[in-house]
Amino acid sequence: MREFKTELELFEFYDKFSGQNLSQLFNFLEDKYPNISSKIKDQKGVVGHLLEGITGRPPNSDSKADISNLGIELKVLPLT
Repeated sequence: MREFKTELELFEFYDKFSGQNLSQLFNFLEDKYPNISSKIKDQKGVVGHLLEGITGRPPNSDSKADISNLGIELKVLPLT
């Protein structure tokens, strides 16, 4: 699991994925965390699970923040 010491470090991590489509993100997840990728393929909220998964965190229903040491909950807004 990827640990982040600061918000800036978290933002820089996600910034490197800018411009990639969901298929590319899923390929990254499959390469880096195959045990997580198999859990999220057919789940509701797959995009949110994908963005959490690329940090090495498996999908869960835990009420704690996703990036708990920073108190950050990852959210995805739908686009039409």
